[in-house]
Amino acid sequence: MRNLLIIFCLLIFQPSDAQNYQLKEVISITGQELTTDNLGNWFVINNDQIVKFRDENREPYFYSNKRLGKITSVDATNPLKVLVFYRDFSKIVFLDNTLSESGPTLLLQDLELEQASVVCSTFDNGFWVFDQQNFLLIRFNNLLKESVRIKNLHMIVNRTVEPNFMLEFENRLYMNDPKSGILVFDIFGTYYKTIPIKSLKKFQVMGNFIYYINEKNEFRWYDMKLLNDELIKIPTQPVCCEARVEKNKLFIFKNDSLHIFGFDN
Repeated sequence: MRNLLIIFCLLIFQPSDAQNYQLKEVISITGQELTTDNLGNWFVINNDQIVKFRDENREPYFYSNKRLGKITSVDATNPLKVLVFYRDFSKIVFLDNTLSESGPTLLLQDLELEQASVVCSTFDNGFWVFDQQNFLLIRFNNLLKESVRIKNLHMIVNRTVEPNFMLEFENRLYMNDPKSGILVFDIFGTYYKTIPIKSLKKFQVMGNFIYYINEKNEFRWYDMKLLNDELIKIPTQPVCCEARVEKNKLFIFKNDSLHIFGFDN
């Protein structure tokens, strides 16, 4: 366990060490989704609203744009440029660290994307977008110029894909297709492999590990090097809807409460 902390400079726990996580706080809050950033802040998404709680100060920030309707996804990979995607309107809004809009709203149809269904941030302040109608995967840089275009994605992976989530982490793009698993590409668009974890809504990648909630509401991890898949047992664990690991904390989110666990040495 301690070797992992040294290698990754992150608090990544193993199932055998889960008893060291103790429940520190329960916050009553309503929402459908949870995400976090690498500073330890957490975001709760409730229909058209985002509430951000700062790790060092519990005074929250709020964001809502009722003209764009329900939020489809939030990517806080870059804490200074949070990506908010509205699929129904095919629009992206970027927010700064105070959840204030940063720049104009981006209409994906202006980029000749007919049916953008999934988007995520890139490490260089750009974004990936998947066009479901044309089976097209494109990576845009921060100047809205294409750096990667993958046509006929279904032919490359030899199957029809209907992704519902994707993220970029350490020069890899992880695209989730609930029916086939997690498709892995490099940042140049080369298809690498499919990890056979199916029926997921979303997941988190840290180091060599994928953290996810399965259909049984179990919190699990998958080791991409050793190909191990194990249940993570958390003391007094509530029924999971979502879970995140960030810095020295573990967040377990239900629709009406957020359970925060801390690590006790």
